[in-house]
Amino acid sequence: MMPLEELLRGPHLATARKLLAVEDLPRYDDLMALVGYLDHFPLNKQLGRDNELRWASFCRGRDVFHAFCYEFIEGLAAQIKALHVTGPVVEVAAGNGKLSHWLNAFGLSVIATDDYSTSWYIQPRVINPQYVERLTHAEALRKYKPELVIGCWLPYRSTIALDALDAPSVKSYIDIGEGKHGCTGSDQLWEREGLSASLIRQADQFSVSRTQCSTAFLFTKTGIFAHIPKRYQTEVNTMH
Repeated sequence: MMPLEELLRGPHLATARKLLAVEDLPRYDDLMALVGYLDHFPLNKQLGRDNELRWASFCRGRDVFHAFCYEFIEGLAAQIKALHVTGPVVEVAAGNGKLSHWLNAFGLSVIATDDYSTSWYIQPRVINPQYVERLTHAEALRKYKPELVIGCWLPYRSTIALDALDAPSVKSYIDIGEGKHGCTGSDQLWEREGLSASLIRQADQFSVSRTQCSTAFLFTKTGIFAHIPKRYQTEVNTMH
């Protein structure tokens, strides 16, 4: 894999560094400029680096699944606050903990958990005990009894989201991923009766993932949905 300093220059290099660091966030416009640069097909062909410069290849080589930006976190944090959660909030399969770290910077209190597994072959885990508590999702549910659970790019066909919604304490679950018929989580989440799925628009409009492309028609954009059991829908504000 080519070092960042050889691959990028100037503002694109600065944006990539912010993207890869837990403690920093790029702006949405800068992030999309980076995506556009890496997916500039004539440049790729000219340089003979088709597999190196593409945005998807860039992400795969650097463990990026969802590319967080300031505006995305800001919108998601605002909508989580609108839920008026009074109990614990837990992120499962949190990876390097960047999502929870920045939600907390926006005034929330999210506990990042991960089992540090490397079993999903396309996702080498980033072990970061400074930000992430080592717990399986089942252990996290038992220990913290969360009211809200967040999952971002869960392993394909995993039942983590379903297990979370089955937990007695959980009133809502936020899923960040490819949605129904995608390669994150389980389609059973979308087929289960008694659930209401609402798009979190304030965050979704700034959503960028490894399957994003400057020629956006080629890919299905990652979606951000709140799944709320019907038994709790009268208690929870609608997501906008």
